[in-house]
Amino acid sequence: QLIAYLTGWHIINNNFDDSTEEHIFFFIAILFSFSLLRATGALYDWNENRGFQRKIKFHFRNRWHLKCLDMRIMNWFSGGEIRDMYDKNTRTTPGPNNTKGGTLGPRMKHILDVFCFFLLYCCVDHLVEE
Repeated sequence: QLIAYLTGWHIINNNFDDSTEEHIFFFIAILFSFSLLRATGALYDWNENRGFQRKIKFHFRNRWHLKCLDMRIMNWFSGGEIRDMYDKNTRTTPGPNNTKGGTLGPRMKHILDVFCFFLLYCCVDHLVEE
């Protein structure tokens, strides 16, 4: 029924509803905001179940050692916390290669998180009202 709602084709009446482009736009905006929340890592913080968090940490460690791009992006947004947590070769004292001067990533993370929350709220509100 969700597919029929988003595509606009009414099987019973056998006609096409023109207002479905608006529904598709809001559905794509929801998917876009979820993908941004995943890139920043905020999507994983919503669930505080200990079992879930253990599985996520195991998954993050494996993806970090495989040098996956999404973990590198999450590391930039977290200001290097993921690197410090999972990389055994990092030095504990700040040096020329291990500085914690990247504050742009965490600031952008907070801005994107607020933007995504607002976008999700508006899109879900529109889809529920219609």
